[in-house]
Amino acid sequence: MVRMKVGVFVAAVVAAVSVQAKTWTVSLENADEDGFTGVDSLTNALYKAANNDIVQLSPGTYDLSSYPVTSAKDLGWSASGDDRSAYLVNRRNISIRGNTTKNWRDWTEADMVILKGAAEGQPNRGRIIYGYTDGRGGNYRGLVFENGDATTSPSTTGGGGLYFMGCSYGYATNCIFRSCKGSNGGGTFAVACQDCYFTNCTATANGGGAYLHGENAYKSPTNYVRKCEFVGCTAKLGGGAYANSQQGLAGTKSGYVEGCLFRANRASSEGGGLYEDYAGVVRSCRFEDNAAATGGGASVSHEESSVFTNCTFAGNTSTGNGGAVQKGNYYQCTFADNQADPENSGSTGGAGYQGVY
Repeated sequence: MVRMKVGVFVAAVVAAVSVQAKTWTVSLENADEDGFTGVDSLTNALYKAANNDIVQLSPGTYDLSSYPVTSAKDLGWSASGDDRSAYLVNRRNISIRGNTTKNWRDWTEADMVILKGAAEGQPNRGRIIYGYTDGRGGNYRGLVFENGDATTSPSTTGGGGLYFMGCSYGYATNCIFRSCKGSNGGGTFAVACQDCYFTNCTATANGGGAYLHGENAYKSPTNYVRKCEFVGCTAKLGGGAYANSQQGLAGTKSGYVEGCLFRANRASSEGGGLYEDYAGVVRSCRFEDNAAATGGGASVSHEESSVFTNCTFAGNTSTGNGGAVQKGNYYQCTFADNQADPENSGSTGGAGYQGVY
């Protein structure tokens, strides 16, 4: 009897805790319970919300350009350096959502929730969101991240739109990342992405659109990028995306790049569309009109452990080796109209450099 009472009590406590999750509504026009609107209401909600709460944003542009770039250290949430900085800091397992169920491909301006940083050339540039969730997941859905910059002090590592690091991890679903910059990951750093759109994003080093980080992969179930589009992004390695798989990102059973489109991305060194570092699994992706010095469509660092299956490479170019691909293993893939620079006497292979099957 005592055991039953304890079990009932525990179940009641769990149920009570789950009921406590709250939705915080943020609007540009209607004040919240504390009298705030717009960005002030959003930061107020992030400060007050508890784990598993939802912050729901009404459509419109939330202009962050005059808002201070804050570090988690300044807020007393992290002992680490200033790079854990952004206009918005989310240190809990809080979901931030737009207010539409439409897919981003069907959005009109009236559907969009835009988190907008200072434009290029203006002062007070900064990362849009820094996520520090202490081992839990932060979820972002139906948002537009615009003009985030993680190349300017104090935010200099990467993820101009959305950044996670350490033991934290995050998910982005049905989001747009446009005109964002970072050293590693112009749009995102260490974020699992599904059905997202990356356009005109830039990395000064690796991953113009997204930088997928293995450190988070083996600590969380978020090691994938799926059904995303990378268009017009640039970087040194991986114009569209860079997958750092050394610690298991794409090499684990749950880690992969699947069903993605890489179009018109550019890499000054390798992997115009995608650069895969160490083990990688890439399935059912399309690479078209990408360009790089080596591996116009894709490039990998370790041929023996990277596998591409059922992918299409069309119209990709390189000024060196591999108009479509450089290294890697390619099964049931289609190659059409790819070209290595014919004027470069050292170039090899319009389709691929090696490991193509």
